[in-house]
Amino acid sequence: MGLENMEKITDMETKKVTFQVLGTAIFKITRKDGSVVTHTIKNLVTTWGLSTLAAALAGTAINPNINYLALGSGSTAATESDTSLETETNRDLATVTHLTGADSHKTEFNKAWAEGAITGTFREAGLFDAAAAGNMFNRNVFAEITVAVTDTFEVTWIVEFKNV
Repeated sequence: MGLENMEKITDMETKKVTFQVLGTAIFKITRKDGSVVTHTIKNLVTTWGLSTLAAALAGTAINPNINYLALGSGSTAATESDTSLETETNRDLATVTHLTGADSHKTEFNKAWAEGAITGTFREAGLFDAAAAGNMFNRNVFAEITVAVTDTFEVTWIVEFKNV
């Protein structure tokens, strides 16, 4: 091996690469009068979520069904060790799409509820791998969002993988 190749290897070994999993949830409430209220919130990936990503990279079989979106009223700050929402009040199957083209490093989770289909005050949300209990991939806690019986409500949650 020539000296030139040795220098390239040494350079690669000393550079630090940082990888980030960034979740952004967009909560959209459409009121009866047509006005729209939007809240954009970042999330924290749980220990289970990070372990699941690591297992996938190693080729280990994982549960590919992280496709349930849960909402709750708990207000305790999110931590990596969280395994559930503090006070879950609703969980529904989301539509999951691996985006393409320039967004191929993103996965979108979406759930829309018709007028009156969901109501309440929400302060936390998470993505899960089961319709009940199961494992929580990520969680966020936010200022309260209130959905009235005359509102439609939609959550679009983008999970993005990127180098930083």
